[in-house]
Amino acid sequence: MTERDIVVIGGSAGAIQALLAITRELQPTFAGAIFIVVHTSPGSPGLLPEILSREQGIPARHAVDEARIEKGRIYIAPPNRHLLVDGDGNMRLTQGPKENRFRPAIDPLFRSAALAFGPRVVGVLVSGGMDDGVSGFGAIQDAGGIAVVQEVGDAAVSTLPFNALARLKVDFCLRAAEIGPLLSRLSQGEEPDAPRARKRSPMTRKELELQVRQATASNELDSAFITLGEPSLLTCPECHGTLLRMKDERILRFRCHTGHAFTADSLLDALTEGVEEALWNAVRAIEESAMLLNHMASHAPPQAGVSATDFRQAAEAALARAKAVRAVIAANEDAREQSSSAVAETGQSANGSRRTPSH
Repeated sequence: MTERDIVVIGGSAGAIQALLAITRELQPTFAGAIFIVVHTSPGSPGLLPEILSREQGIPARHAVDEARIEKGRIYIAPPNRHLLVDGDGNMRLTQGPKENRFRPAIDPLFRSAALAFGPRVVGVLVSGGMDDGVSGFGAIQDAGGIAVVQEVGDAAVSTLPFNALARLKVDFCLRAAEIGPLLSRLSQGEEPDAPRARKRSPMTRKELELQVRQATASNELDSAFITLGEPSLLTCPECHGTLLRMKDERILRFRCHTGHAFTADSLLDALTEGVEEALWNAVRAIEESAMLLNHMASHAPPQAGVSATDFRQAAEAALARAKAVRAVIAANEDAREQSSSAVAETGQSANGSRRTPSH
């Protein structure tokens, strides 16, 4: 009988509603510790511990670096810090490289829990966008833990649950209000349903240790990094280092040697944002040249063979080019919005009614 007493929960947009539903339904028999990562901005006031403590009886607080883990507690990653756990029963807060463009990120917590506590871990993914946490979910399953996903139709933002269901064979897919009682039973060693057979990652324990270590600010270059995957032709949007394509066959991922990590979705989002930034820089440069040309037409002394009219015509041509680039930016933004809407609609229609353990 395995007591699944280490619960790690991840989410982003819409996650607070799900977390309240989960914690309200925890039974008095719950005998574990809960660790939560919700994507927040560095300047967030960090009110989630207060919100959760107000709604239910289990104390919720921000995690503290090197503090001991206590049962019957909820620990929340503070803004701008990754939350990790270790095999000695301690928590770690780090300012390591962002993963999937976030700090705190879900994957580092999930991987560290899998490494430290193996089959004792229950991973939960709730409402959110993109797919941060899906890779860490796989690490939890590889270590013998349980994977639980909020139903797509029950999530305020369905993309994260949809991606987890599409890429992994999760153990349970439930409404948020049903997850609390399940966690209570699992913490007591009950096995409502046996975990289903899964496709394991080719990652070794040593390679998982390396990935966990890369989430710490003190991480230094390790020659073993190259064993994590194959060099790609892509570069890291954060530091411009070469990205490895990771070995994980369940989800396409990339990582640079400094520790920044991306799923294909988050990398595409970062690259698309970089394209937009470059295009706006082009607009700025072209429009500045037009302003200078107009200034020269009005104030510069005559130049051999060049009249004020020539300067004004050149300025008009520059502004026409800038207008064309602005049209490209608008089209690019429309395409991003249509892509996001399509993913959300697909998730709602494909998995909105899935309620039972996924056997």
